[in-house]
Amino acid sequence: MSSLQSVTVRNDGAGDLILGTIALAGANPDQFKQVASLDLCSGQTLAPTQTCTVGLKFKPTSAGPKNATLPIPSNDPVTGLVTVTLSGTGG
Repeated sequence: MSSLQSVTVRNDGAGDLILGTIALAGANPDQFKQVASLDLCSGQTLAPTQTCTVGLKFKPTSAGPKNATLPIPSNDPVTGLVTVTLSGTGG
């Protein structure tokens, strides 16, 4: 298992950013672990310039390349869904 990695979400807009539920998706979501106690973003409202983080670990169950995504839904009228690409290689 990899060490903890963090994804930081920042509100660069002028209004409040309301975040939806953040969950792993993509080709191999089961090869990554979203640390529930370190998901400080799902369902939160960020004021302008405020940030939050989501903790993740790579936990491969077999050798080879693994890929997943971390979709981050929000009420942003321009970019309502931001997707972070995750990758790792199992040993």
